[in-house]
Amino acid sequence: MQERSLLAKAILRTPSPASLAPTGIAFLLGELLAWRSNTAI
Repeated sequence: MQERSLLAKAILRTPSPASLAPTGIAFLLGELLAWRSNTAI
């Protein structure tokens, strides 16, 4: 039960998905580009 309350607090503490989405997408794109450049070499 304690883990669930900690998880709920963490979810409430995080910013809204609308503000998180751009940074998350940019991060994923950067990772994908880095992976592709590494495999191309």
